[in-house]
Amino acid sequence: MSPTPRVAGPGEQADACPLQRCLRISSTASANICIPELFLTDAMITALLFRDDAYLKTASARVLAVHELGIELDRTIFYPLGGGQAGDTGALLRANGERIPILDTRKGDAIGSVRHVPAPGMPRPEIGETLTLEIDWQRRYSLMRLHTALHVMSCVVVAPVSGGNIAPDKGRLDFDIDMSLLDAERIEHETNALIARGVETETVWISDEEL
Repeated sequence: MSPTPRVAGPGEQADACPLQRCLRISSTASANICIPELFLTDAMITALLFRDDAYLKTASARVLAVHELGIELDRTIFYPLGGGQAGDTGALLRANGERIPILDTRKGDAIGSVRHVPAPGMPRPEIGETLTLEIDWQRRYSLMRLHTALHVMSCVVVAPVSGGNIAPDKGRLDFDIDMSLLDAERIEHETNALIARGVETETVWISDEEL
């Protein structure tokens, strides 16, 4: 794959791609990756900076809440577990130089809130405190590449997707189809052929109703 994640497609319409029906490949050979309404509510507590720039590696944020389940911020670059993709890891840096390792990122109980899960035994920041956020970029980049690759593969295997998982070192899609009907070698070849076309990608946010 190229250094920057790419998606290619043969000109199918949106419904032809089964991965959550959200990879849209147009007849002009450009692709749109659509994200569910999960992160689109107006009542957001945490502004999700990765929506506008998935390549942000660092940012500043203010602490909104601190509890046993994690640390909630007014904005974040950490992607929370969802859509089969693992939550981001990294660190929160305090003004005094103290580093709080983040082992996982999860959705909070309130719609739009995000919990940053610190390593056990680490000190917690104060509410209102400003922190510097750093994600483990190599891990996130691997997740992004695998996520996009699975979207591409789902356009080769025209069957409903019933599940999946995206980890830093591997990804999986479950198709609602008799596996004996699938030719793994052909799927690999056609997926690589789409990637080799180097089609530009565009992220489009969609509602649950559209999904």
